[in-house]
Amino acid sequence: MKNILVPTDFSECAQNATTVALQIASQVKASIHFLHIMPSPDESLHVPNIAKVKGNNVQKGHAQDKLNALVVAASKAGVMATPLLVFDKGNEQIEQYIKPLNIDFVVMGSHGATGIRELVIGSNTQQVVRKSSVPVLVIKNLPTKSFSVKGIVFATTLQGNVLDAFDIVAGLARLWKATVHILVVNFIERPGDQALIDKVVKELTLPYPDVSTTQSSTEVNDEEWGIHQFLEKTDAEMIAITKYDKTGFILSHSVAEDLVNHEEVPILVLGSE
Repeated sequence: MKNILVPTDFSECAQNATTVALQIASQVKASIHFLHIMPSPDESLHVPNIAKVKGNNVQKGHAQDKLNALVVAASKAGVMATPLLVFDKGNEQIEQYIKPLNIDFVVMGSHGATGIRELVIGSNTQQVVRKSSVPVLVIKNLPTKSFSVKGIVFATTLQGNVLDAFDIVAGLARLWKATVHILVVNFIERPGDQALIDKVVKELTLPYPDVSTTQSSTEVNDEEWGIHQFLEKTDAEMIAITKYDKTGFILSHSVAEDLVNHEEVPILVLGSE
């Protein structure tokens, strides 16, 4: 983790994400790129309204000032940071900046999305989660000014590239001295082979003898519900999950996207299974 991207709209949840990103960056000696995307001032030049042009200039100045303030805060925390003010001309997306900036981790806030808004367009964060090629840590609320994680629920079907996903989770658990609660999610109609589950979990945890882990399984019809129920039974403050699709729903999101929208705890979304 060398370059962290923090998209911001300067809202409260974005500030919470900044707090977390600064703490992580300080711990791992990473740099931060603060990204703010705002409407392009060029759009106003086609309208014969000088006040509107001036208004855009003022908005640009305010946005730049806020980005600079974030850089100053990062400097005080001993973190190198870069401000990025981008003008949106209709097709700019956060994930477009991951490869050019060599980003390997994204931390961003989310207001969540429910009801018809969730079904039709989802939240901005949900779009990033769906398309990002690097891990995305989604932050909503912070109970205190500092970020503390003592337990992480790693929810998995044990399908796909679960070894690489667990490597990231174990690394963060080691950093925070947290326990990883491995939750194997099975469908009721397709119960898992316990011997095989034990074998795979052993392969996951063997390279990390210094990381505290627990192992549990759940058989459900609704993965999100099963993960939420398990979270409430643990002392975990975070959920880590890879991207995989629900089945049987025409307008389905991945479970990761649903958790981002509905859960209040931080959600770490890893690469596709």
